Amino acid sequence: MVGLVRIGLALLLIYGFSSHEDWKLSGRLDYPVVQNLYETIFFTDAYWWFYMGLLVLFGAGVGSRVVGFLLLPILAPLALHLSVIAGRYIMLCLLLAFIWLRSDSRLSIVGLLRRGPDPPAGPMWPIRLMQIQVSLIYAVNALAKSSPAYLSGDVLMALSITLPNFLIDASDGWVRVWGLAMPVWLAAPASTLTEWALAAGLWFRRWRWAVAVLGILFHLILKSIVQIGGLDHLSMILYLLFFIPFDREAPAAKQESSSDLATG
Repeated sequence: MVGLVRIGLALLLIYGFSSHEDWKLSGRLDYPVVQNLYETIFFTDAYWWFYMGLLVLFGAGVGSRVVGFLLLPILAPLALHLSVIAGRYIMLCLLLAFIWLRSDSRLSIVGLLRRGPDPPAGPMWPIRLMQIQVSLIYAVNALAKSSPAYLSGDVLMALSITLPNFLIDASDGWVRVWGLAMPVWLAAPASTLTEWALAAGLWFRRWRWAVAVLGILFHLILKSIVQIGGLDHLSMILYLLFFIPFDREAPAAKQESSSDLATG
């Protein structure tokens, strides 16, 4: 499962850092010297091929921890794009946490050549950090939508005609998607409740699969309503974090280790 997360994260990084179109720097960095640095180094084809090659190695599991540490300072300057800074910042934070794991599993070139069981994935705290970040993504969005103005549908109607990334026009009070129509006074609270459920539900093992399916359906519907870049793909792939088997040692294994100590 850790190998799947690594491959998914590598694909997301390739997708998220593949383009520099409509580049806009923060006003605090918008100086000729900085712009010249980007034009002569960070935006060159050689730099692009360099970090794309490292991302391929990372996804393939070739020295993923070392390659991951190298990618952090290399990709950091490219995370300052104002249009995508939030998504790229999340990806880099996830990469920073993930590289502490041992992910050269069977889903890697190294792992395919190795015999025997996979080694332990490593400490639990990097996974916990990434899981918390997934929950925070949903919780922040849900909290922002939990205002009376949004829940009534008024904000949703206004946003659908003012923001260019909306794919539908809900100004008449209806959200139309997949051939179905739903009143905005129902669609707005439904989306808010869904995000609250995704923020908390993945932590409960009994409901984890159902919540993951709900999240996938939610994002598929959302893609037909609004364009949010790669954030929806990022969220869905990160559900895998909640299915990594970091449970306590199995009772049989504990009993075996106890018997070994007794005989020893």
